[in-house]
Amino acid sequence: MRDYSLFFIYACFCVLMLSGGVQPAIAGSPGKDVSGSLNVNGAKVNLVHAYVDETDPAEPIVVLSDKALPTEAIPFLPEKLVKEQKVHAIAFSISRKDKKLTNTYGKVYYPGEEMGVGMGRVEDGKVALVITRFDATMIEGKISTPKQVRFSDVSYSFDASFKVSLGKKKIDKPSGKSAIQDISVSGDTSPPAKAYAEYHEACIAGDVKNIRDFLTYKNQEEFDSYDKRRREAVIDILKMRPEKIKIVKPVVAGDKASFTVEGLETPREKATGSIKMIIEDGKWKVSEDKWKISYK
Repeated sequence: MRDYSLFFIYACFCVLMLSGGVQPAIAGSPGKDVSGSLNVNGAKVNLVHAYVDETDPAEPIVVLSDKALPTEAIPFLPEKLVKEQKVHAIAFSISRKDKKLTNTYGKVYYPGEEMGVGMGRVEDGKVALVITRFDATMIEGKISTPKQVRFSDVSYSFDASFKVSLGKKKIDKPSGKSAIQDISVSGDTSPPAKAYAEYHEACIAGDVKNIRDFLTYKNQEEFDSYDKRRREAVIDILKMRPEKIKIVKPVVAGDKASFTVEGLETPREKATGSIKMIIEDGKWKVSEDKWKISYK
């Protein structure tokens, strides 16, 4: 079982994830820009597609995948795409200033782990990056795990050489709630439940402003104290939730409410959220949002 807390425990892994469907357009050029493999629990897959996201020019994100990916999936892979296409991918950001690895992510498919696997933090020494070229037009290098890594009930390793072109036309990505998302909220509709439903949708959409507006002042202060990298990591974690949920009727005591939320998506896993909310300035705000994922 995996147990993680969303706001405000900074997790030791990041998962590439947006909820939603698949669009037909394919990003990047397949088959020639990466060579290597990813091994998950003894199963080996070849990484053959390389992509780069240059939304932040100071820290581009490279994505290496075993299957061609749609434009909308770069750099955050939709859960439906991973499940339906059985995608395996790794991704990492690189500092343009010092040519060093700044963050790593992971997304793999195998029965029971469709929601993704974290690829470890940069600081823990589990991932090694060697850059042989990084200029205005190209990033080239090699990324690998010095030894097999164990994460929960998953063991993994990877070793891949890659080359991606820079300076391509910027892809306009959807902001807020997009067409690739299919969010469904059912169950209780009392004021605290309705407020949480809006917060939940903002999390899946990665809508930072609305996420922040639904947080208590204490949580807002903590979020605002994070540097850019950590803030982005927290948003990534907040996206890691079922897109279809049912809210159980809250227990309300004065200006406080507590309730559970059930994920309704995958038969192989049980997702349960434990939620606490309080009233501030006449509005229901999220003070605690904890989720547990267990696999059947």
